[in-house]
Amino acid sequence: MNGRAMPPLRSIRDSLMRPYPLSAGAWSELRFATLATVVVSLLVFTVQPFGLGQVPNPDRAWLIAQLSAACLVVSLAIRIGVPVLVEWRMGEGRWTLAHRVVLDLIEIVALASATLLVVVANGYATLRFARLPLFIAVTAACAVVPIMFKALLTERTLRSRFERAASEANERLERAQPRGGEAVCHSLRTQEGVLEIGLHDLRYVKAEENYVDVVYLIDGAAHHRLLRATMKDVERQLHEATVRTHRSYLVAPAAVVAVKGNAQGCRLVLADVAEEVPVSRSRTREVLARLKRRR
Repeated sequence: MNGRAMPPLRSIRDSLMRPYPLSAGAWSELRFATLATVVVSLLVFTVQPFGLGQVPNPDRAWLIAQLSAACLVVSLAIRIGVPVLVEWRMGEGRWTLAHRVVLDLIEIVALASATLLVVVANGYATLRFARLPLFIAVTAACAVVPIMFKALLTERTLRSRFERAASEANERLERAQPRGGEAVCHSLRTQEGVLEIGLHDLRYVKAEENYVDVVYLIDGAAHHRLLRATMKDVERQLHEATVRTHRSYLVAPAAVVAVKGNAQGCRLVLADVAEEVPVSRSRTREVLARLKRRR
């Protein structure tokens, strides 16, 4: 029996460990939080939990307005604040579907708790701390299945989309021949002077606070050069030889040998370089189009 039960469990575990987008973007999260607040407000107005049906109409309207404000603040704090903190601490690369499920459960429990606390603060209910763990457990138990279903469906949809885009890009890369050029090298002017890089040696440039890390080949081996410059200035100087894939990365399209895709988006594999370069989801179409006509 255990042997038959393990594969589904292993499949669920593997699914939960798959990469997942950290955020859909601030504006998307704001729209979702606003929509969630409207839904909660309508639900409270219709169902009238916690004995709200006994509250006089003017007071009820004011109470629902407070509930809406509390839900919006809680949802925005979790949907925008947490991703910013996670991005700063560990980056999106380590964020998985399991993290997303836990965060969504926390949001549901926090919204339910905020609703309860507003009602209690207005004197329309009594908070019994002994029952609070049961309230949280029941709320999480009711939410876990739909949250997991939504997350699994979203991960599968995004993964399929980006894997398909990566596959199409790889087919074009196999057929395409990088174009030659008349220039002998790329010249990059910085505060330290002029850095000259062989035409086919440039790999990528990465932002590092007030510096940029320029990665290029020397005798076939990857070499890092930290320079004091801005990404905007580097992009201006190397705009013909690079493409912006992410707010922190510029990549030489001619160095790309393969494209990988998962739910978080696409990543570029570069010749003779171990690190894979991320492609922002908002820039995927532009980057893949540039690879198609790479030079």
